[in-house]
Amino acid sequence: MRWNFHKLLSLLIVTALLSSACQALAFPIKTVRLTPSILPALASTPTPTLATVPTNTPAPATSQPTTEPGATAALSPTVSTPPEIPPAVVIHPEGKLYVGDQVSFEVLPPRSGAAVNPYVQLSLAGPSQAHTLTMHPLAKQQFVPFGIGGRMEAALTWAWDTRGLAPGDYDLVFSIQPGGPSWTQTLTLQPASSLPLAEQGAQWALARNTCCAIHYITHTEAERDMPKLLKDLDAQAADAAARMGVQFTRPVTITLMPRLLGQGGFADESISVSYLDRDYTAGDIERIIHHEMIHILDSRLKGDLRVSLLQEGLAVYQSGGHFKAEPFMPRAAALLDHFGSPAIDGLNWYIPLSRLVNQFYLSQHEVGYLEGASLIEYMVKRWGWQQFLNFYLDVHLGQSGGQATALDNALELHFNLTLAQLESAFIDALRAEPASADWREDVRLTVEFYDTMRRYQQLLDPSAYFLSAWLPDQAQMRERGIVADFMRHPSAPLNLALETMLGAASRDLQAGHLAAVRDLLQAIDAALDAVDGGEAAPLKAHPLAVEYGKLVDVIGAAGYDLQRLEINTDTANAWVREGIDGLRQIVLNRAANGGWQISP
Repeated sequence: MRWNFHKLLSLLIVTALLSSACQALAFPIKTVRLTPSILPALASTPTPTLATVPTNTPAPATSQPTTEPGATAALSPTVSTPPEIPPAVVIHPEGKLYVGDQVSFEVLPPRSGAAVNPYVQLSLAGPSQAHTLTMHPLAKQQFVPFGIGGRMEAALTWAWDTRGLAPGDYDLVFSIQPGGPSWTQTLTLQPASSLPLAEQGAQWALARNTCCAIHYITHTEAERDMPKLLKDLDAQAADAAARMGVQFTRPVTITLMPRLLGQGGFADESISVSYLDRDYTAGDIERIIHHEMIHILDSRLKGDLRVSLLQEGLAVYQSGGHFKAEPFMPRAAALLDHFGSPAIDGLNWYIPLSRLVNQFYLSQHEVGYLEGASLIEYMVKRWGWQQFLNFYLDVHLGQSGGQATALDNALELHFNLTLAQLESAFIDALRAEPASADWREDVRLTVEFYDTMRRYQQLLDPSAYFLSAWLPDQAQMRERGIVADFMRHPSAPLNLALETMLGAASRDLQAGHLAAVRDLLQAIDAALDAVDGGEAAPLKAHPLAVEYGKLVDVIGAAGYDLQRLEINTDTANAWVREGIDGLRQIVLNRAANGGWQISP
């Protein structure tokens, strides 16, 4: 996925902004201690002058990665007249905090009476003396659009540096100014000696090969697999350059993250790719890297306007697929209401090009990318690569309209066609594809899988959700020695059960085991419905989810760090972390009482 923040913000519409803000306020919460008694002391204390924290705009394409499902705290304001829906705070790194962490806060605004130019002021409360508190200012930040979705928030990036502090409880005071609510949140710092094993001694490292400069964190899967990765990256770079007819003139900077964010890959001037055993999208990592390399090469071609539909479609087309190898035209034909001869029912999910051009990143992700790649394939087959490339590099944003108008003008110039005429011919070509109920079902389940995966992220892993993914400035992360933002993510039993189910569904989808995919998605959706409904034991919503929950409990009780899990009737295969970054397979058998036991 190509990330261009300024261009993407121009595509956003007000309803999308409101939608993402409302979704943000529905995050799972921690219980926090609120102390209204601090308000008189705050009111009588001169407001300190604070250094403003630089706005953190993640550079994904595309949002959170432990013992609790997400590190989000919903906070009640200390003063509220009339009552309002309170602000919420998302904390990074997630889960438990340890001495030495550099802690960030995403503060989401209250949804009532907005002040003019509101900002958040963050302070650390000192010891109490005669019913007053000493306030140590940490940072302040305005509310601004954040991420692809443009969610309004104040991102206080690495605002609380805990290096040198003692373990224990600390009161942080948040105040929305001017005239907004204030509250205190108590956070507990664990001793640095109790850090998770993988984080002890973990640090940023750099590896180089012919194509790339690869940044990774030690004690992770990337370090374990680096010899193979160096060869694979060179092979992907050579293939991408050959396909695009452009050479890499300087090394590509790649960051391998031990944390799933979005769908797994982002690109601006560099590439960020999720690389971990517990990747619950289970996508083709080499194809994802290839996709992002096409974006890098594309950006080095001379051209004025990159229409998002064509830009993303080109990266998928030149990579032979989005998350897996795929034939584009036969699968895109399934998006129509009817397709093939004789015609059979299609999915009726086709998005008109005029709408997709102007709202690409707000449209259904997999449908938009499939249509884009298929359109590129159709145009290259009809006019040839060079003529297509001449057109692609000659799209200009004029004064009279958006991307659809710019595309219309370039089509008229190069092919004597309007966008509507191109689309009509494109749809005719799709309808001429042979009818295939198998492709229709594959497309349907692909869309359903990724929609379900993103729903899981919104409910239980919100920092991973692509519209608001937490992806701080990586050069600063390396300079500050920060690894926890990428190494910690939700690991409660519920997260492990649903993530291993998602991973199994993705692998079955790639293998063409569609019946198994349907069963798994039905179970995951039932559990997510239960989460959304506030049920205490959401895995009980479906028998298959119950089995995954039992396996997670047995594996956890044995002291294993679960990464991957698959059930085969009366046996199950699990892959668990061994040592710092090793991976070991264990087998479990169904017991006579219906439970599970680890095979000796």
